[in-house]
Amino acid sequence: MSNRPRAYNIREFKEILKKNGYVFVRKGKGDHSIYSNGKTTIAIAKHMNKMIALRLIKENNLKTD
Repeated sequence: MSNRPRAYNIREFKEILKKNGYVFVRKGKGDHSIYSNGKTTIAIAKHMNKMIALRLIKENNLKTD
């Protein structure tokens, strides 16, 4: 077994956002999409790096189960 953290692609990350109460708000500048849960807002790029997804999960205390 590996100790490496699970890397999420953009489709999986959007599902994690939805499960945590975030909804699509609008398109941002360039290729960014804005999601909000009423308290916090997260901007994600169309071609997001997998490590950025892990950072956003940790910073915003998102549940991945």
